Amino acid sequence: MDMFDDMGSVLATGPTPFLIEERDPPGPQAGLEWLLPTMAIVFIGKSYFDGFFKEAGKDHYTLLKKGLSTLYGRLVGLGAPALTVVSTAGKRSDNDYSLLFSLMAEADDGLRFKLLIQKSASEEEYAATVSAFLEFLDAFHAKTLGPAQLDELRSVRHVGRTVLLAYSADLKRVTVVDPLPPKVHQ
Repeated sequence: MDMFDDMGSVLATGPTPFLIEERDPPGPQAGLEWLLPTMAIVFIGKSYFDGFFKEAGKDHYTLLKKGLSTLYGRLVGLGAPALTVVSTAGKRSDNDYSLLFSLMAEADDGLRFKLLIQKSASEEEYAATVSAFLEFLDAFHAKTLGPAQLDELRSVRHVGRTVLLAYSADLKRVTVVDPLPPKVHQ
């Protein structure tokens, strides 16, 4: 839990209760890589945006962003631990996204969003990714998403009740990621 101490210290200065929970490792898992649980997950509940966020305004939003920034050096940057993925020949894809760390958030109707984070993201790219995800969540829960993002969400596959998202530097926002490889669509 040491890796979350700095984030906990930042969030403790705000008025919102938060929980850092350690769980036993689940052991080996098989499945679509992007849908597997990462080693470290920050989960943001729907109530953060529905209730508290509206009352407390941007103060806690800034604390949350600052808290998440403390995780960069330990979970994303060059200092992040390396993971070994074992698979049978031809079954593993080259994956640019971290299997170590992700952000998740509650959506509607039992769905959740999982933000895939580039393994090689610079600190600035990571900060832009986190900001775009939080802005997406705020707009989603406020029902103010733009037409392009609404169309993406309507057309996405839900595998395991999870909608995968990733940051697009070109669009400067998060976009939907199809969890199934292109050969499955043929």
